[in-house]
Amino acid sequence: MEDRNSSGEASFKVDVSSSANFAEKWRKRQACDRCRRIKVRCEYEGLDNDSCKRCTKAGAQCVISTSPRENGSENEPRKMRKTSNSNRNSSSSKYAWVERVKLKSQPIKNIQERDEKISELKKIINDSWVEIHRLEKLKNLDAADSDNIHPDYHGDKLLSRNPLSPKFESSGTVMDFPPSIYREWNCVKTAIRLKLLSMQDAKYYYET
Repeated sequence: MEDRNSSGEASFKVDVSSSANFAEKWRKRQACDRCRRIKVRCEYEGLDNDSCKRCTKAGAQCVISTSPRENGSENEPRKMRKTSNSNRNSSSSKYAWVERVKLKSQPIKNIQERDEKISELKKIINDSWVEIHRLEKLKNLDAADSDNIHPDYHGDKLLSRNPLSPKFESSGTVMDFPPSIYREWNCVKTAIRLKLLSMQDAKYYYET
């Protein structure tokens, strides 16, 4: 705004209030929801424009719902709360066995509790040994089954089958249990053991 003083020189009056409003408007200018969502810079042609450049070009409605600071303050506690809950769950599952040990290792108040704890530990140890013996028996049975079929007498096909049952001695002669308890019975091998058949005759009968 031009004004002349007493000497005739021109002077300009600056509207201080309008400058302050201009700066305050630019300081409070926020990114619209659309630009914030796609994470781009929100730019305006001027302070009097209600729509940013991108929304104006796209013909979209330019809306400013909340400021980034307010939006962050709303989301931050939720993220922290979710993280703390997950950490709490993982730590509780990770150290659950530690809590059980602590419960078992609590100080004993009287003699009765001590005797009960000793009995409980003995029972646990006894049950563990029973389970160990059971597993060892199963292991031995599996090993016996794997040795059921194997070459015998230098790989002779005629005597490649081996009985599964254990042996016992009777009248000084090594014999097998009755065939009824065998899954497979090799009568040729038994006949040779009892000297009822020679190896040469067995091969002859097998080849013919």
